[in-house]
Amino acid sequence: MKLKDVVKIVIIQACQGKTRGSINNCLTTDGLSDSLAPIEDIRQFENFFMFMSTMQGFLSIRHKEEGSWFIQEVCKIFKTYGNELTFVDCIRKIMKSIREKEGIIDGSQIAQLPEIRKDRLLSDFQLKQIAPTI
Repeated sequence: MKLKDVVKIVIIQACQGKTRGSINNCLTTDGLSDSLAPIEDIRQFENFFMFMSTMQGFLSIRHKEEGSWFIQEVCKIFKTYGNELTFVDCIRKIMKSIREKEGIIDGSQIAQLPEIRKDRLLSDFQLKQIAPTI
């Protein structure tokens, strides 16, 4: 219960499968529920946000020299807008930017679609840049 009132943010850059995301392809998945699961205090899982570089089942794209599309955009957007926009607005900008990227691998046109895997934030907030101490 020590983490109950702490904001927990997880940003994951990783492939979620072997499928290349194409421009004209759409994938959805459904999960199973377990009615026999043990009961525990669910409040420890609130105020949690998980942002994935790509959807379940798809590859995450990385430029050989410039790095991953996702992490490059996360860094760029938070650095540029972190003091102006709320956290969720920054996440939306990252998602829009990645959706607009296209590339070619092995002659096939590819794309990537990040996803918010879990959003249980109690409220939106703004990042504050802290001045480095010397």
